[in-house]
Amino acid sequence: MTERGPSSPLELLLPEGVARGVLVLGSACPPRLRPATTDLHRDEAAEATDLVVIAPGAGELREPRWLESAVERGADVLSRDGLVYVLVPPRSRRRARALLRKRGLDPEWPFLHLPDSGENRHLVPLEPEAARHAFAGVVPLVPWKRVAVGALLRAGGARALALAADDVAFVARRPRAAPPFAWLTQFDKAPEGRRAVVITASWRPNGPHVVLEPFPHGPAGPCVAKLALDGEPTGEQARLAQLGETAGRAGARVPEPLAGGDVHGAPVMLESRLSGRLAAPLLARRKARLTPIASAVATWLASWHRLTTTPCQLDRDRLERELLGPAEAIAPALDGGAAYLDRLAKLCLAAEGTTVALVATHNDLTMWNVLVDGDGHLGIVDWESAEPAALPLKDFFYATVDAVAATNRYRDRPGAVRDCFEPHGAHAALGDLQASVAAAAGAGPEVVALAFHATWLGHAASEARSAAASDERPFLEIAQGLVRRV
Repeated sequence: MTERGPSSPLELLLPEGVARGVLVLGSACPPRLRPATTDLHRDEAAEATDLVVIAPGAGELREPRWLESAVERGADVLSRDGLVYVLVPPRSRRRARALLRKRGLDPEWPFLHLPDSGENRHLVPLEPEAARHAFAGVVPLVPWKRVAVGALLRAGGARALALAADDVAFVARRPRAAPPFAWLTQFDKAPEGRRAVVITASWRPNGPHVVLEPFPHGPAGPCVAKLALDGEPTGEQARLAQLGETAGRAGARVPEPLAGGDVHGAPVMLESRLSGRLAAPLLARRKARLTPIASAVATWLASWHRLTTTPCQLDRDRLERELLGPAEAIAPALDGGAAYLDRLAKLCLAAEGTTVALVATHNDLTMWNVLVDGDGHLGIVDWESAEPAALPLKDFFYATVDAVAATNRYRDRPGAVRDCFEPHGAHAALGDLQASVAAAAGAGPEVVALAFHATWLGHAASEARSAAASDERPFLEIAQGLVRRV
């Protein structure tokens, strides 16, 4: 049988990083965590099951013996080094732990699901060092909840949190089973043993990937492991090798690629972890940081533009890729889209053949990818979408609007565009920073206008590819505002 890689972040907890057999009991397993193969044995030759998920719905918990039967069944088929992942409400947690102990399994490893057990962007182990790092630099928490959780952890209240908090799951294993995440030792060389690992799951348009931040790290230092569960490498390592040096010389800290490989066909890249706080939650808590952070990003981009400027004639292929292709993809959804597409085509025709300065571009400069350390220095992460040559200012337009939107917890991204780039917008002073960034690339008004359209058309087209019918479409709304700009 062909080897199949991990399909769920939960499989990565296993010592080998993949489950030979999977058993899901209950109707409430979160979709983002549900393995693709949920029959008893993924591999017909497997003698036991490596991963058992117990996640009962409300109706199942009302059945008198459901939980006891689920624990019995899971324990009967569990392999020697397998694990049971239990997601039950607080009122059932003590009973579930008692039932597992009765069957010879040790309940341990509590994980807090954030933002909740339905969404599951982050799984945070309730251990002080890992949790403190996660709440400071990985996951968003409203201020009062951050203070409350931090106080509990400092007071040794992780056990109370694990038993009483909503959206907590725990792992149970056999005594002397191989430790979870043991597969990581082939990449980070840390000593074998207990590891606390923050798991962040996100979905790119072309497939899922997972970020692991392990603690402790051993002599190799803080690191991040990125896995592509869809089997397609993200290309981030190559882009960092190509662009990281100039980004660093321009004034930003960037991750250093450390190692690469795969786990049962899932590509893995290990890179250094940057210190600092994520800019997005920082801006949501302290709006006064907006101007310093947005200005620092603009200053870095201007410097990076100067270091990577490449004169080039605008050809039809680039105009199609950055402007006309995305515009054609979303024009049917725009009021006046056909007329806008026609006017944009005329602008592109006029620009074709002119010499412009292309620059290196990050292409996903959200404040969730910007870290700020105690001295105000920037760290820039997630380079998988970067490219060495693109129209200038696209990172500037996106990052500036994203920073303003972050101060309002992203409730009105289209309004943030107007606030920054309308003459009397509330944050028009930030829009004025574009002059220095444009000058760094030698971009005149025509190129600036093309780059503005390219920025929002690209994000609107990406949004259209990944959005469900019921999803909000803020970038489409921004693109609607472009119709009156040509």
